[in-house]
Amino acid sequence: MNVGLAMLPSIDAEVEELVKICGPQGIRKSNPLNKEEMVEKIVTVNALNSVASAQETVALAWKDIEANVQMKRARIRSLLYHWEAVLRTVQELRKNSESERTVRYVIGHQMQARASVTPDGRVVLDIGANIYVDFSYDEAEERLRGALEMGEKSALKLLSCYEECKRNIVTSDINISQLHNYSVEMRATLMKTAS
Repeated sequence: MNVGLAMLPSIDAEVEELVKICGPQGIRKSNPLNKEEMVEKIVTVNALNSVASAQETVALAWKDIEANVQMKRARIRSLLYHWEAVLRTVQELRKNSESERTVRYVIGHQMQARASVTPDGRVVLDIGANIYVDFSYDEAEERLRGALEMGEKSALKLLSCYEECKRNIVTSDINISQLHNYSVEMRATLMKTAS
């Protein structure tokens, strides 16, 4: 059974890297702008355009991070589902280990083979990169439970990272729309004073 346990360290490192990016020392956060700050800081149209451009850059950076977080979340959800299925299979093998059984398994597109499963209390798992390791049922269950626990922790970290991304994207979008509204006001005021 291919379980991909060899991927655990790389997945954990990828998640930690995303957590750093979303954390306090990561990319620039989007802070809400208020009207008073806009009036004090933005006195020309060029300054307004430069602030709006900076906000758009922040929003794009957070959207890129969000896409990466979503891909990692989907990958981890897929692995969690797979590990749970393999754990159930190992538990089923343990439960029915009194007699030899014949099973069918897929070996290719529309090809199946038959195999005899002997009641020896061991299972061979493909831990990744076509490396097969022979485990007892207890060892296999322990490793799979450890993988599930780590995967669930990683999923929670990615969820908080995703929420941080969404918060910054929404704040940036609100700031951009407020800047647009302020530019309309500023242009209307300039038109009135010019008339």
